[in-house]
Order: sequence, then structure tokens, then C-alpha cells
Amino acid sequence: LDEEELKQDKKAYKIPGCLAEEEGKYTAVRKGLLIHFILQNLDFYALNTKPEIFNYIDKLVFEGTISEQDKKYINVTRIYNFLNSKIGKELKDAKQIYREYEFVLENKNISNSLIQGVIDLFYVTQDGRVILVDFKTDRLEDEKEFIKRYKIQLDIYKEAINSLTNYKVDKVYIYSFNLNKEIEIVEDVNE
Repeated sequence: LDEEELKQDKKAYKIPGCLAEEEGKYTAVRKGLLIHFILQNLDFYALNTKPEIFNYIDKLVFEGTISEQDKKYINVTRIYNFLNSKIGKELKDAKQIYREYEFVLENKNISNSLIQGVIDLFYVTQDGRVILVDFKTDRLEDEKEFIKRYKIQLDIYKEAINSLTNYKVDKVYIYSFNLNKEIEIVEDVNE
């Protein structure tokens, strides 16, 4: 794409305030926010190769959505690995994709107050299964630690989808960018 085509193709991206601040301070949190931001806006259907991902990130820099410095901290290989994971492949063929799904849930079994949250991703496969995915950029090395740390959060997300939409979640995953893999959260039969 030439410069004029990029200007015409410019989307109304909104960079999160937390990325616009603290220029030059790249904490683990900031790197995680960058990954989430990229995945929030990335076209799962169109991007398949590392050069396509690099071009997409260059376009975000050109548009002023992210900075050159941000670009240095985006691990294209990890995004590529996600797009080529089981989840990434299902997304390319999904009937429906929901990103950054905001919810407010009232469930006295979980909490006496309203629960607010934002679900990274859930999607409906061609055969009608609903898959919930939470992106994690933690440096944890143990799958069991991810499950221990995030199962309650994902149970709430699952309840939100089941209660507030016409969908029922079939599978729940954490996608670890540190481990480059999906971690399935399986229901405990003793619950």
C-alpha cells in the first residue's frame, strides 16, 4: 500500500489512554496492553503470515495509533503463533467473533454487588460451539498456576456469557503468550 491508500484505509482506532501515557517506560503491563490492543483490532480472517503482521503493525505506526517505540516491543512471533494455534485457526473459520465484550452481571451466588468486566474474546465455531478465550501475557511457566490464578475470573466470564447472551459456553481457554499455547480450563466434577 502506498501512503495515499493507507490514509484512505485508515480506521477509527482509539489508542488506550494507558498506552498514550508514560512514553518510553515499557513495563510488562504496557507490553501486555499492546498485545491486547493489537488482538482487539487485528483481522483474524486476513492475516496469516509474519510479513502481513509486520505490515499491519507498520500501518498502525503510520496512522499514529502506536509509536515506533511501541513497535519495538510487539513480539510478532507470538502473535503469529497465536494465529496459527488451534484457537487462531478456529477464529479464521468462526461464524461470529466477539472481542472486548463488556458486561455487568448480577449474580448473588458470586457476589453481593454488581460484577463488571471485559471479556477478551469469545467466538462461535461453524458447528455452533461457543469458545471463551482470555489472553494472558504473564511470565508464568506452569499451566496449573495459570489455572489456579485465573479460574475464578474465567468462571465469571463464562457465567456472564451464559446469562447475558443467547449463547452457552462449551470450552474455556487461557491463551498464554509466554508459553505460546492455549490452556483449557476444565470443569471440576467435584464442584
